[in-house]
Amino acid sequence: MSRSGEHFIPRPDGGFDTWAQNYGQQLHAWWEQQGLDLKDLENFDQALSAWQAAWPAHVTAQAAALAARETKDRQRDALEAAARPLARFVQSYPTTTDADRARMGITVAKTERTPSAAPTTRPTGSILTGNRLTQDLTLVDEANPTRRAKPRGVRCAEVWQTLVDAGQPIPTDPALFRFINVTTKSTVRATFTPEDGGKTAVYLLRWVSTRNQPGPWSDPVTGTVAA
Repeated sequence: MSRSGEHFIPRPDGGFDTWAQNYGQQLHAWWEQQGLDLKDLENFDQALSAWQAAWPAHVTAQAAALAARETKDRQRDALEAAARPLARFVQSYPTTTDADRARMGITVAKTERTPSAAPTTRPTGSILTGNRLTQDLTLVDEANPTRRAKPRGVRCAEVWQTLVDAGQPIPTDPALFRFINVTTKSTVRATFTPEDGGKTAVYLLRWVSTRNQPGPWSDPVTGTVAA
């Protein structure tokens, strides 16, 4: 399908060069055939001549740049290959100091582990309540509820509990709860006395980092104690 208006000119430079050569020849032939003054084409001829000089120069420069880049990459690979065994030798040499390593720009081993930040997510819990005077809690992280693994940097979960009579409001203030356990696993068991039967056990949970920094409290998790 033919192109109209200014869109007849090819966009890629290679196609444009081929088109420009043919266009110039055919334009001159047509101009002479019509008996028109060839001076009218002076601006075009000058532009075409400049393009004919610029395009090959660009192609040559581009090829040279590609060759230079390939040479540079090969020489870098060779230099890295020569540097690495020497760096390993320096690293293992008995009298090498961290100051030596820093001056050379090679790896200086860390002497302390980066402290784990306090957890930012919360545990969520579900309760198996069918057993008499026993409840089994399953803990997962709210950010990955389909997995039982603890979040990165977490050492354990704290489990806090309070008991309320059936039908009473569920407390949310951590000050009203007592600490009952920590667990490094995804499950934890709570046991009760016969007097607790029929009451509602309410749990608050939170992750604790490997640096013993607690995270935010969970929403209350509740379950009726089977008598």
